[in-house]
Amino acid sequence: MSGTLTIRRARLVLPDRVVTGDLVVVDGVIEQIGPELARREGEQVDAAGLTVLPGAVDPLVAVPLQGDGEALARETGAAASAGVTSVVAVDLQSRVVDADDVEEALEHAARHARVHLGVLTSVDESRLDALRAPGRAVGLHLPVGRWCGPRPASLAALPAVMAASPRWVVVEGQDPAALPQRELLYQGAHDPTEHSRIYPPELAAAVILAAGRAARTHGQRLHFGRISSAAELAAFAEVASESITGQATVPHLFVRADSAYRRLGTRAVVDPPLRGPGDVAALWEALRDGTLVALGSGHVATPVQGKDLPYPQTLRGMPAMGAMLPLLVDRAARGDVSLTQVASWTADAPARLVGLPRVGRLEVGFDADLLLVDTEADHVVDVASRSWSAWSPFHGFTLRGRPVATYLRGRAVFRDGRLRDGVRGSVLTPARP
Repeated sequence: MSGTLTIRRARLVLPDRVVTGDLVVVDGVIEQIGPELARREGEQVDAAGLTVLPGAVDPLVAVPLQGDGEALARETGAAASAGVTSVVAVDLQSRVVDADDVEEALEHAARHARVHLGVLTSVDESRLDALRAPGRAVGLHLPVGRWCGPRPASLAALPAVMAASPRWVVVEGQDPAALPQRELLYQGAHDPTEHSRIYPPELAAAVILAAGRAARTHGQRLHFGRISSAAELAAFAEVASESITGQATVPHLFVRADSAYRRLGTRAVVDPPLRGPGDVAALWEALRDGTLVALGSGHVATPVQGKDLPYPQTLRGMPAMGAMLPLLVDRAARGDVSLTQVASWTADAPARLVGLPRVGRLEVGFDADLLLVDTEADHVVDVASRSWSAWSPFHGFTLRGRPVATYLRGRAVFRDGRLRDGVRGSVLTPARP
C-alpha cells in the first residue's frame, strides 16, 4: 500500500544540489519536484524550515529473521525512526541458506519489518548447489574466518563461491589461517582493550586481497561490507573496480578505539575491531575521494546482556541503524560533510549496489522513501529505549538535527516522535542478478 502527499517549502537534497521547493508524491512515487508547485495531491505537509533527504538504504545489517518477530520489529522500528527506509539483512544465526529459507525469512519480514527488507543468503560450503538458485535473495553473505553465526567460510572456498553465485557477494572477515596463532598468543586475555591487538588490520586485509582476486577471476560482483583501517584500504586499492566495491561503517567512523574501550568496556568489541584516529581519518578521506562508495551502519543486533559478558565471551558487534543518519546530519550541520554527500553515501550509492533502480534519490519516478529532518534542532539520541538490543554506543548523545518524519513509499511510518501503526515495509527484490 502506498501514499499520496504534497510536501511544500522544504529544503530538498537532490543528487547534485540542495534546493527549496515542493515535492508531489502519487501512489508512493515522486511525480513532480519544483519551486512553488500549483499542484496539490493527497496529504499536505508544510515543511518550511525542514530538510528532505532520501531514506537510507543500509546494505548489510545482521538481525533476527526468525522467532516471534518482536526483535525484527523493534530493530527496524528504531531504524525507521531515524530515517532508514531499506535494509539488506543477514540472519544473526546464518540459517538462511537456500531459496526456501529465503522465502521463510521474507514472509517473516513482511509480517514484522517496519522498513523495506531484502535478504542475503549465507554460505554453507557443503552445499554450493544452493548458491546457484538463490530465489529472491538480494545476494550472498560470505563471512570469512569468524562471525557471530555458525558458518564462517575458509579462504580456500572463495574461488568456488565466486564461481557459483549468480548474485552480488558481500564479504567480511579475517584471515582464518592466522586466527589460531593470534588467539594462542593472547591466550588468557580478559581485557577488552586487547581485542584490537589480537586482530590487527592485516588479518582483514588478507581477506580483501584473496576475495578480490577470486572475484576478478570469475567476473563476480563483490562488495566489502566492513572496511575498517588504512591497511584494508591499501589492499582494497589493489582489487577495486566498478564491480568490486567497498563501504565504511558507523562504528569504525564514529567510535575510536583509544577512547571507546574506556567508555564502553566490552560493548566496544566488534569485528573487525575498532581502530585509532589515523584509520578513522583514512576512512573519511576514502569516502570523500570516492574510493569507498557507500556508508552503512554496520548494524549487528547484539542484546545488552550478551555485550556485558566478560571478554572474550562478549558478543561482537554494535547496533547502529538508529544512529547513522542522525550522526551524519549532525556532521553536515557542523560543516564537516555536505548533505548531498550524506544522501549519496547512504541512499543513492547503496541502492545502485543492491540493484534497486528506483530507490535512493529525490527524483521524479523514484519511490518516495523519505526522511524529514529539522537540521536546526538538537536531538538527544534515544535508540536504546526503542530497539530490541536495548543499548547503543550513541545513547544520550546530543546531535544537531531532529528526525521529524519518515515515509515508506509516501506513507508515514514515523511521525511526531512515534511509529505509526499498520505501516510495514515491502520485500526488496534486485532488478538484476
